[in-house]
Amino acid sequence: LEMGLNDSNFKNSSGLHDIDHYTSAEDLVRLAKFIITDFPEYYSFFADRSFTWNNITQYNRNNILKSDLGVDGLKTGYTSESGFGIIISSKKNDRRLIGLVTGLDNVDERTTEITRLINYGYRGFKGYSIFKDNQIIDYATVWKGKIDNLPLIVANDLDLLLDIPGRRGIRVEYKYSEPLYAPITKGDIVGSMEIVIPGRKNIEINLLAGENINKVNFFSGIKMNNLFITFEGGDGSGKSTQVNLLKDYLDNLNFETIKTREPGGTPSAEILRDLLTTGEVEKWTPMSEALLMWASRYEHLIQVIEPALNSGKNVICDRFYDSTYAYQGVAHNLGIDKMEKLKKIIIGDIEPDVTFVLDIDPKVGLKRSLDRSNQENRFESYNIDFHNKIRSAFLEIAKKNKNRCVVVDASLNEQEINNLIITVIDNLITDK
Repeated sequence: LEMGLNDSNFKNSSGLHDIDHYTSAEDLVRLAKFIITDFPEYYSFFADRSFTWNNITQYNRNNILKSDLGVDGLKTGYTSESGFGIIISSKKNDRRLIGLVTGLDNVDERTTEITRLINYGYRGFKGYSIFKDNQIIDYATVWKGKIDNLPLIVANDLDLLLDIPGRRGIRVEYKYSEPLYAPITKGDIVGSMEIVIPGRKNIEINLLAGENINKVNFFSGIKMNNLFITFEGGDGSGKSTQVNLLKDYLDNLNFETIKTREPGGTPSAEILRDLLTTGEVEKWTPMSEALLMWASRYEHLIQVIEPALNSGKNVICDRFYDSTYAYQGVAHNLGIDKMEKLKKIIIGDIEPDVTFVLDIDPKVGLKRSLDRSNQENRFESYNIDFHNKIRSAFLEIAKKNKNRCVVVDASLNEQEINNLIITVIDNLITDK
């Protein structure tokens, strides 16, 4: 496995046919690269045209060595099962290519096809520097650290040979979970990067921490004596379920915690909730709807949320102002800028400590929501375009507020989602 020959099994050293003796073209190329880079003193033997021992001369069957293709190894092969094949390595103008053909009918066909392949490699491909050693690829949000953003780097240069479709279609996908938690040591593997090239196997590379980040002193970091936790997401994303599971978890840890919801949370706000969530979609104009949301939130904030936080309790809230930004600001086209002005006037600068954005395909979420027998289905009655806007809005809000927002894949099962949420919460209360 050191060489990565995952599709090979050797039963003898002769290479003769055995039903359990096999390899793959990809593994043969890996083996060739390994010999060239790790055993250059032996690789040179492949270029010898002949070998004489005890007055008997054996000639190298790799007739491509005589060509002008810069070939300096490796070997030919033939079995009745696999036909005629050859793997060669060629070096010209500081470029080295490895080519392989197999399953051919005779020596001449093998020679013709490998020659065509190597010529195509030199003509059709160019070398490109994709990444350099220690190049900063992206930045990840860090919690509980002395700095908030971690540079993500790669460990080695990455050079690729690409043809025209490859050059045009190459893309890079980053995979890492935010936030990361201090302490972090330079060189730690914190994610991966997948390079997608049309017609080729994807290349995966580790993303490494680009610097050391020490853990911040507890009392100079996030306010941890109690937490204001909010859950956001489209209809049917499972927020209420996760609110209940997290409340149970914190109760079991003997943390005094209340759960609440918006719109609602107080007797007067619940009346507004009923007006907002039931009836026909045209019942309210977008601005009237937004103002009712903010009126409900103000009552909720001064009667429930602030008193609980001031008394040292944790607060878990099913929706907060991010929902108004998404639903009324974006989906109803009122504009987030107007919602931000209303926020400043009505509730001031209060912010959640952490916001979990439960992300799900709106079609799946709406099916879940409508399957429940519930009269509060006014928002669910809007068309799918409305709900797609909401999803995009929440993801954009999370992207712009990485220091408090955590996006969670709500298509996972309830326990998997709960485990992810608990991991984040545990990191916030570790030093309590």
